Amino acid sequence: MQVHVGDAEVLLDDSVRYAASVHAAGGKAELHLWEQMPHVFVSSPQELQAARHALDLSAAFLTHHLLA
Repeated sequence: MQVHVGDAEVLLDDSVRYAASVHAAGGKAELHLWEQMPHVFVSSPQELQAARHALDLSAAFLTHHLLA
């Protein structure tokens, strides 16, 4: 799984715990922490370079796992 969360996100702590829980259960989770990004920052790729980069990482993740 892949988690993208901003450090200004209201659900930051929950996101970190969620990824840690996946690891603790033996799963794989990538946690991407984005500086100065708020909740749902990835919904603004036109305005935010970080959103574009996060979406590119998500696309690469999906492509890798769906084509494997």
